[in-house]
Amino acid sequence: MISRFIVVGVIAVVMLSAGLTWAAASQHLTIEGDLSFEDLGSYPILPFTVPEGTTSIEVSYAYTWTSTKGDAKGFLDPVLDIGIYDPQKFRGWTGSDLSSFVISESRDFTTDGYAPGEIPSGEWYVELGVGLIYPDMAFHYTVDIDLRDDPVGEPFVWPDRVDVVLSQQARWYLGDLHCHSTHSGKGAPMDEIFDYATSIGLDFVAVTDHNGFSHWLVLGEKQAQYPDLLLLYGAEFTSYRGHANIFNVNRPIDYHGTMSGFDINAVIEGIHHDGGYISPNHPATPFVPMGNSYLGWGWAYPETDWGLVDFYEVVNGPSKVYDVVPNIFNTLAILQWEGLLSSGHKITAIGGSDDHLGGHGSDPLYSPLGAPTTVVYAEELSARGIFEALKAGHVYVIAEGPQGPRIDFTAQCGDRTAMVGDTVTGNYIDFRVEVTGGAGRTLTFWKDGIPWIGHHAVTIDQDPFIYTFTIHALNQGRIRIELHNGIYLSALTNPIYYAPEQAGWQAQHAQASTLLQGATKSSDIANCLMMCAPALGFLIGWKRLLRIQRKRTNH
Repeated sequence: MISRFIVVGVIAVVMLSAGLTWAAASQHLTIEGDLSFEDLGSYPILPFTVPEGTTSIEVSYAYTWTSTKGDAKGFLDPVLDIGIYDPQKFRGWTGSDLSSFVISESRDFTTDGYAPGEIPSGEWYVELGVGLIYPDMAFHYTVDIDLRDDPVGEPFVWPDRVDVVLSQQARWYLGDLHCHSTHSGKGAPMDEIFDYATSIGLDFVAVTDHNGFSHWLVLGEKQAQYPDLLLLYGAEFTSYRGHANIFNVNRPIDYHGTMSGFDINAVIEGIHHDGGYISPNHPATPFVPMGNSYLGWGWAYPETDWGLVDFYEVVNGPSKVYDVVPNIFNTLAILQWEGLLSSGHKITAIGGSDDHLGGHGSDPLYSPLGAPTTVVYAEELSARGIFEALKAGHVYVIAEGPQGPRIDFTAQCGDRTAMVGDTVTGNYIDFRVEVTGGAGRTLTFWKDGIPWIGHHAVTIDQDPFIYTFTIHALNQGRIRIELHNGIYLSALTNPIYYAPEQAGWQAQHAQASTLLQGATKSSDIANCLMMCAPALGFLIGWKRLLRIQRKRTNH
C-alpha cells in the first residue's frame, strides 16, 4: 500500500451579526493511496492529528479501480469500507454506504453511525476496510478531512444504558431481532422502524446496525417515546468472514476477523463476560475463500467453538424469492442448525428480517420488519426476560410474519410439563400441539434431525387444530415442528427434548451416538455439495426469473 499526504491550512475570521467575532480555524487534509488484491481483507489505517479546540471533523472519501481486464469488475462491485477512531476509542463505521460523514461534539451535527461527543486532541485515524477487490485490479483512494472549531454547543454526553420492564405478564411476545437504521449508513430512521413495529403488533425490536453503537446512545430517549415496544441493545458484527448479531452488550465488538491473531472464540467469551449473546446471521449463505479474505455472507469461522454460541438465525428475510422460489438459504441454515443439535449443542433457533427500510420496501427480494417474527415466551417484557427466554429455547419463528399461525407445543409426563426448549423425562411422554390460524397448511414433526415417518405433512383442516401423540422414551431425543404453506415455510419451533427415567438408557444412547458419528463422517462431502449446488442453482434460477420479469415488463 502506498500513501501520500497533502495538507492545507486555512484560517478565516467571521463577523457575527451581533458584532462579535470569533476565529473559525479550518484545517484541510487530503490522504491518497493505492491498494491491490494483496490488501483484500485488510484494514489500512490513516493517522491524522487533531488540534486542541476542534469541535467537528468532516471526512469524505472516494475510490476508483482499474483492471488489466479492462472494465471487468466481477459479479459484485469492488468495496472499500470506512470507519474512524479517536485517540482512545472507536467512534463509528458505515461500511461503504456513505461517502462522507461528520463527527461533532453536538449530536445535531453528527452523522448517524458515528458517536457524537468530546473531540479529544491528538492522533486520530481513519480506518479503511478492503471488502472486495479482484485479482489484476487496483484501487486508488482519496480521503479528505476537514477539522473545524466552529461553536456547536455543549458536548454530547454519552448516556447510561436504560433498562425497563414494560410488562410483568408471563406470555408469548412477538419481535424482530435483526433490522437496520440510518446508523448503518443507509437505512430507515429509527422512528420509522418503531412506528412500523408498533403498527404490526410487535412487542420488541433489536436494531442491529453494522459494527456500530451510535444507535445505542439514543435508545433511552426512544424507549420513553415508545412505552409499549421494548427496544433491545444489539449490533451486527460485520466481518469479512461472516456476520453475527451481538445482543445485550453496549460496547463496540472487534470485527477484524481477517486480521492475523483474531480469535473468534475469545471475542465470544468477552461478549458472554459482559452479559451478552451471539447469533450467526444468514449462516448458510454461500462464501468462497478469496485471497486473504472471503467472498460471501456465510459464517466462515470453522474454528468456532459451538458450545459458546447462543442462537442461530435459521430464517433470514423472505421465505420465498420472487414469490416463486423457496428460500434455499433458510432451508440450509435449518439443516446446519439440526447438525449442531445432533452434535450436542443446544442452540436456539431464531429469525430476523434484516430489514433496512423500516417496513416500506418494494423490491422482490425485500422482507419487511417482522417477517420473520421471533416469538418468545418470557416471564416479563424486559431485556432480561427476553434474553433469558431466548437462551432457554422458549422460542418459535413465524416465517410469514406476525399475522401468521400460532403454535402451542407442549409435552407432559405425570405432573411434569415442558414447552419448546425444555427437557422432560419419563418413560411414556404425551405430546400436544395446537395450531391457531394455520388452516390449509401442513404440519411436519422432525425427530432427532429428520422428518418423522408417520407424522409428516399432516393436513391442518381445522382452526384451531389439535394433534396429540405419545412417545415411549427408550433414549434421549428431541422433537420439533415445522408448518408449511405448500412448499414454503410458514413457521418452525425449537425442539422439546426428552429422556427416559430408567438407568439403562445411557448405554443405548452411547451405541446410537457411535452410529451417528459414522453417519456424520460419511455426510461431510454431501454437506459440502448441499451448500454449493443449491446456491448455484438458486443463482441460475434467479437470473432466469429476472429475464422472465424483463420480458413481461417489455410486453
